[in-house]
Amino acid sequence: MYERTTFYFPLPSAVPEFERRPGPVVHPLAGESPFRQGPPRIWAPVKEDFSGPGGADAWLSLLLDRARRVSERRQQAGGPYSVGRDGSSITQIPQNGIPYYEVNGIATPAAGAAETVVVSFAIPPGTRGVITGLLNLYTGPGFIDTSGNLIWRIRIGAANVNGAPARNFGQITWTNGNLTSGPVGIQGISDGVYSGAIVEFTITHVAGSPLPPGPGTRIVCGLKGYYWPVSSV
Repeated sequence: MYERTTFYFPLPSAVPEFERRPGPVVHPLAGESPFRQGPPRIWAPVKEDFSGPGGADAWLSLLLDRARRVSERRQQAGGPYSVGRDGSSITQIPQNGIPYYEVNGIATPAAGAAETVVVSFAIPPGTRGVITGLLNLYTGPGFIDTSGNLIWRIRIGAANVNGAPARNFGQITWTNGNLTSGPVGIQGISDGVYSGAIVEFTITHVAGSPLPPGPGTRIVCGLKGYYWPVSSV
């Protein structure tokens, strides 16, 4: 003989412990980048039913295909931090982005002079930044690209040429852009472009160069990009 037992399960609203608790609130302007607030949802559930023959294989195939597509988008956009959830490039200004274009010109330093700052600006507090375009040119006669007589350099981190050279942009020996069409687009420099960092575009006129110095000739530099807020403050 068996004794009948009745179990009662309270509704979720009846017991606070059973209530569904909301996840952490993520401010729409906060995050490591303007696009990504977390890892891409490669493993998100799907509506298809794979309970039939070959279900496990079909499910695995779908997941692998998703991972492959995400990897391809990242490679096309230049890396894991260069693509948004919708496949947007990091060079595209997001909705909360604040564009900037810093440009300046100075008289060409004498050959053999110390490295000289042409453009300098600070990343605003509470933001991060990306450099998406650059302009560098010499207005006088006789300059030949890649000759090595002029070396432009982008430095990030500290003022007065104490910042670290940006990777791939620490030894520029050719002209980029012009004063008519503006800067040329680049894949994006974001390493070290944090709140409070100093960004500098410098020129070195190498000793022995035959190029005439200023005031009749000038060095022009420009950097283009955008900032985005990283906190709700």
